[in-house]
Amino acid sequence: MATTDDVFKLLKAVNEVTLKRMEDLLNAVNSVTLKRMEDLINAVNSVTLKRIEDLINAVNSVTLKRIEDQINAVNAVTLKRMEDRLIDIQQKLP
Repeated sequence: MATTDDVFKLLKAVNEVTLKRMEDLLNAVNSVTLKRMEDLINAVNSVTLKRIEDLINAVNSVTLKRIEDQINAVNAVTLKRMEDRLIDIQQKLP
């Protein structure tokens, strides 16, 4: 007949095996879940990054166009003033 100590040892062994199986299953589930979460985060990040890049490019192209237009306007006014000044100088020459 089994003693109390034998029963205790048997229960402890069963518990250790069961606990190990549960830990292994939890680790497996966690690694799969973590991988899925990482994949989803990477997908969201790449879409978000693409949107941010597209918005920045759109803003930059508009801003660049405005800057170019302003420079062209300033250059046209400056060139006209220079031309007018040269004409004034030429007219004053004998």
